[in-house]
Amino acid sequence: FPVNGSDEDKIKFFVGYAILAPSGHNTQPWLFEIIEDGVNLYADKTRALPVIDPDNRELTISCGAALTNFIIAANNFGFDAKIDLFPDKNNSDLLAFVKLSKGFEPTDFIKRLFKSITKRKTNRKPFENKQIDGLILQKMETIAGEEKVKFSIVKDNLLRELAVSIIEEGD
Repeated sequence: FPVNGSDEDKIKFFVGYAILAPSGHNTQPWLFEIIEDGVNLYADKTRALPVIDPDNRELTISCGAALTNFIIAANNFGFDAKIDLFPDKNNSDLLAFVKLSKGFEPTDFIKRLFKSITKRKTNRKPFENKQIDGLILQKMETIAGEEKVKFSIVKDNLLRELAVSIIEEGD
């Protein structure tokens, strides 16, 4: 982290983490513009996939993932992020403006999230047909509970088949 760097250097550092976000088909459909009082996030429509994403839904979700990484990185280094979504009604490609200010106290959760950014990997291999270790499941339940997220392990085959059919329909 460029402690003695300029505001622009710090923002570039945060963008370095933002662009590690997952994106649909690894298109990385985002553009960051550093401006005097913050950063703009644009959807890069030149990277759109109109056949499989005609409404740019996945493209926008991918940009949201990049924005999330940016904010986590900024928070981790003590910056608060004020986000203005869709700040220009005349420019639908401008998805967000982020204004940063010093004075954020990162929580343990933010620190864990920040460390996880560089550990994320894309896996296109088939899942193994084996049970997940009980300790891993217990850790997942604990983490979900800390963040007030519902975590369920679907063991019933009929429910699994229903979940699979819903996912396939969504795809």
